Amino acid sequence: MTDKLLQTVSSTDVYTWMLEGKIDLYDIREQDEYDYEHIEGSVLHPLSTFDATQIMGDKICVFHCGSATRTANEAAKLLTVGYDKIYHMEEGMIGWKKANLPIVKAEKQVLPIMRQVQITVGIAIIIFIMLGHWVSPSFNILAGIVGAGLCFAGMTGICGMAKFLSYMPWNRQNDQKASRCCSK
Repeated sequence: MTDKLLQTVSSTDVYTWMLEGKIDLYDIREQDEYDYEHIEGSVLHPLSTFDATQIMGDKICVFHCGSATRTANEAAKLLTVGYDKIYHMEEGMIGWKKANLPIVKAEKQVLPIMRQVQITVGIAIIIFIMLGHWVSPSFNILAGIVGAGLCFAGMTGICGMAKFLSYMPWNRQNDQKASRCCSK
């Protein structure tokens, strides 16, 4: 498999290939990202639970994520699938949307969990730093704890904030669609 390379293909070429029935398109984002918006006809295979043995075929294989960063970073893993021709879509969903190609959006538009985590953590740190400046320096400790939690999540893939936010009413489309993100 070392002779394979993860080649790049434009979103417009992917769309043309889809219309011609030449490809299998795999979305390697997480379930909540896919639920938020996805390309019709794409198959979800989250990178967090990726199993190359489940992905094989005789068409052209194309992977995509949000911006093509995950596909590029995980090329070695993706190249182990049972296809002869393997590509990743240039710029991922960002490129697809730039080309004004059709996407399927959820009826209820809720931000993906990780974006919610980033917003929540950012607001919490700003508030704690402001309180540390104007009320008591002890609040800076809380900002440090939130930052440490974010570092822990980045190093381990376990995010308590994501787990907590997945239980919020706006993220509960139904009991079976609670976010599966960041819960090793």
